Amino acid sequence: MSIIAAEPTVAALLDALKDFRTRAAARRALEKRGAVAAAEPLLALATRAEAAENVRWAALDLLGRFAYAPAAPACVALLRNEPRLRDAVLDALRRITGGDPGDRPEDWERLLAGGEAAAPAADTGTACPPELALAREALADEPVQIRWETNGGYLHLQFALANGRLQQLVVSFAKDPRSGDQNAIFYTECGASPDIARIRTLVTSRTATLHQGRFFLEPGDAGTTKISLRLTLAKASLTPERFRDLATTLAREADSFEADLTGSDQI
Repeated sequence: MSIIAAEPTVAALLDALKDFRTRAAARRALEKRGAVAAAEPLLALATRAEAAENVRWAALDLLGRFAYAPAAPACVALLRNEPRLRDAVLDALRRITGGDPGDRPEDWERLLAGGEAAAPAADTGTACPPELALAREALADEPVQIRWETNGGYLHLQFALANGRLQQLVVSFAKDPRSGDQNAIFYTECGASPDIARIRTLVTSRTATLHQGRFFLEPGDAGTTKISLRLTLAKASLTPERFRDLATTLAREADSFEADLTGSDQI
């Protein structure tokens, strides 16, 4: 007689969100379970103050994907009281409501109350920017917050890495002055220190094993030197797979350099 293995429970999948090695698979499985089975437990997790931030981000992301309307008031409360969750909360609220009154809690409260801000924005033909769509597709299974900065026309990514560490990465777009083609410029900071000798030693040793980009040194605050990791390439060459490899590799390598240099997380 054959034995059919039971699917993991929602509770087990929520527990699997805690481990970066199982988080991506757990997110996919929870999304397949759907809002009826998973939304309320995810909402409880997202609002649990003692839960790890990257776990709460994953829960908020799924609530946004479900467009789970009952989560909206709790998300507004998180926006007001927990600024470190701001990007994940705003992304969830935009998906849930279909609106975007800004980043102030009171404007979202008016929207939810059916006030003036609740009217959907007029269709101006400005759909999701292709760069944002690319990033979302590329990083769908990664523990990352993704934000498109409309004013500057760039992507802001915040990765949740091992041991609770965070790493921010900016991807901007500009015309190549020689070819006229669009470039994509990846930029992430690797910390700052007043110990220039230590910096140069680390840069020399890490350059030999660096997988992507180049290190740059520039003056920082209070007599420190700031180190960044940058990469420029043709925008047309970016597939979702390549974007994912570049972004995740740069984030990990910059964070590893920062940990060696400062012994802290200077996000």
